[in-house]
Amino acid sequence: MLGEWSYSSPQALRASPALNAGLRVQIGIDSLDGTRFFGHVTQWFVGDVGISPVEFGRVSGSIDENNGVMLAIPRVSSNRQPLKVMGELAGDVLIVVECYVGTEPGPFVASTAFLRFRTGED
Repeated sequence: MLGEWSYSSPQALRASPALNAGLRVQIGIDSLDGTRFFGHVTQWFVGDVGISPVEFGRVSGSIDENNGVMLAIPRVSSNRQPLKVMGELAGDVLIVVECYVGTEPGPFVASTAFLRFRTGED
C-alpha cells in the first residue's frame, strides 16, 4: 500500500477541465506497521473546488490476508464519523467495494478504483 494513490470519479474521467467535473482525490500512504498502514490526503477536489489537505486527519487502514482493504479518512473540522472505504487490492489498483460515512453512502462509487501512480520506493 505504500505510495501515492489517485481516485477520479467516472464523471471526472469523462469531463475536460470544467465545472462539476466530479471528484478527484489523492492519498499518500507513507508508513506501515504489519498489516496496518498510515498516510494523509494530499489532494481533494470536487468539480473545481478544492478542500485543503489540512482539513483531513491521519488516514489509516489495514489489509487482510485476502487483499481486502479497509481505509478510514477522518475530517478534522467535523464531528462526523470518518469516511470508510472497503476495497480489494490487485497490484497497483484498489477497487472500491463499499464506501460510507456512518450510515450514509460515501463519495467513492462501488467498482471504481484508486490507482497507485507512485510507489513508496520512488
